Amino acid sequence: MAEKVLPSQDVLDLAKAFRVATEYTDDTGTVIKVSGATVEKVLAALGVDVKTPEGLASAWDRVSNGPWRKVLPSVVVSTQGIEKLFPVHVP
Repeated sequence: MAEKVLPSQDVLDLAKAFRVATEYTDDTGTVIKVSGATVEKVLAALGVDVKTPEGLASAWDRVSNGPWRKVLPSVVVSTQGIEKLFPVHVP
């Protein structure tokens, strides 16, 4: 079996930011680290390019500024008569 190549620290940090697991515990209680290739494929499925410096920069911009680019939340659920606060960002 080929040796598993672990993800770089940049990829690990982005995975954490996008809430992608980079390890899991198997049925025997052993912590298994996910290969770099698998983490990169999962991030790619989320639209995150980690193969180029430009892609990494774009991903970090998305993490840092993404919430500020949404003017209003997609949905706000509230109960009549009860005050509900929600974020509004104005460009």
